[in-house]
Amino acid sequence: MPSGDSSSALTTSMYPVPEPMLENLVSVASQDVMAWRENVMPLPTIPRSVVVDTINSDNLSSLVVSQRRLGSRVVFGPIPYQLATGLARLAQESPGVKRWSLYLGANLVRGLLDGTPQPNYIGWIDRFQRQVTSSSVVQTLDATELEGRLSCLEDLAYYTSMLLDSRASYAILKQCLPFFLQLATKLPNLWTAESAISIHHVLNTEVLSYEIRKFVLWDTVMATAFGTAPLLHYDTTLLDPPPRTERIRILERSYGCPKDIVSIIAKVNSARVSRWLKPTDSQCEEWTGVEARLKEWAPTLDPDLSTNVVARFAVQESWRQAAYIYLYMGMCRVDSSDPRVESAVRQIVRMAKTIEHGSSLEIHLCMPCLIAGIASRLEHHRELMRKKIAISRDENVWCIRGADFVPVLDHLWHGAGVGGVGVTWEDYMTARCIMLPIEG
Repeated sequence: MPSGDSSSALTTSMYPVPEPMLENLVSVASQDVMAWRENVMPLPTIPRSVVVDTINSDNLSSLVVSQRRLGSRVVFGPIPYQLATGLARLAQESPGVKRWSLYLGANLVRGLLDGTPQPNYIGWIDRFQRQVTSSSVVQTLDATELEGRLSCLEDLAYYTSMLLDSRASYAILKQCLPFFLQLATKLPNLWTAESAISIHHVLNTEVLSYEIRKFVLWDTVMATAFGTAPLLHYDTTLLDPPPRTERIRILERSYGCPKDIVSIIAKVNSARVSRWLKPTDSQCEEWTGVEARLKEWAPTLDPDLSTNVVARFAVQESWRQAAYIYLYMGMCRVDSSDPRVESAVRQIVRMAKTIEHGSSLEIHLCMPCLIAGIASRLEHHRELMRKKIAISRDENVWCIRGADFVPVLDHLWHGAGVGGVGVTWEDYMTARCIMLPIEG
C-alpha cells in the first residue's frame, strides 16, 4: 500500500549532527543512484499539462475512493484511523512531491480497478522518479522533505510492481537508499557501533515514521525473494520486543507479516551474506537460537480483528512456518527433503487451504507460499503454491509481484527438483537468476 502514516514528520532539531562516516554512506549511495539513472532507458515523459501543486476537491474525492477500494482488497487488517480522513490530511499537509504521487496513484489504481489502465503511466512514473531523485542534493534536504521523497519513491515502487514487474520495482527501491540513509543519520539510536542499522529498533521504535519501517520490510523481503544481499548492512540481533502499540502495529496491519518474523528472516539474510564472505562459518550456535525464538513465538491477533479470524491466524502461522523453511535451507543449508522442511511445507499447505480463493487475505500468503513452493516436493503441493503466488499481480500485488516468480518455480521444479528430488536454496537462486535476472 502507498505510504499513508498521518503522523507528524521528524524535526532535525531533535537529533545531533551526524558523524562524517555516516554522511559518507549517504554520499556513496547517492552516487550509486546517479549511476543507475544515467544507464536507464528513457521513457515517455509526463505531459506538461499534468501539474499538481494542490489537490482540488474532485481530485481528492478520486484519491479517497480509489485508495479505499484498493485498501479493502490488499490491507491485512483495519487501519486504526478513518481512511478518508487520513488521506485528506495527507493530501493537504504533504510536500508537493508526495501530493503528486498520491494523485498519480489514485488515477492508476482507478484505471486498474475499472479495467481502463492508461499505457502512459509507466512514462509518468519514470519522469516523476527522476524528478524526485535529481532535483535537490540529498544532504541539503530537511527531515520533512526527506520523508516526503522517501515516501514518494516507495509509492512509485509499489505502482511499478502493479504495472511492470518486481525487478523494476526493486530498481526504484534502490533509489530510496540515499534518502533513507540521510534520514537515518538524524536518528542515532538506529545505529550500532559497527555502523549497522538495528532491525529491532526500526521495527519496535514508536516514534519512527512509517516510511522508515516500510523500507526495511521491503528490503528484507526483496533480498529473500531475489536471493541477493540487502541494500543495507543491518544488525539482526534478536531482542525481546516491547509492548505493541498502534504505531508499531501499522506495518503488520498493512502487510500481514509479523515484525518478529521479519526480524528472523532478516537474520537468515544476514547469515547467508556472512557465509558468502566466510564460507567456512557454520553458524551452528546461531541457528539454534533462532529456532528457539520461532518455537516460542505465536500468532497474535488484535482484539478489533474480529472478522476472518481463522484466515488471519493462518496467514501469520504461514509466516512462521516459512521462516522455519528459510532458517533450515538458508542458514543450515539442508535441502528440501529434510523432515523439518517437509513438515513446515505441509503446515503452509494446510493454512493456505483455509483461505478461500478471491479472499482479500490471499495475497498475504504470497511470500510464505513462495518459500514453501521452493521447498515443495509433491505435485499437489506445488500446484497449490503456484496458484497462491500467481494471484499477486496488477492491483492485487503485495510487496513482490508473486506472478513474476511462477516461471522461477517452474524452472526449479522441472530442473533441479524434477521428480520431487530435494533442492537447496542455491538451486532456487540459480533458477531465479536464469528466469528472473536482475542487474547489479
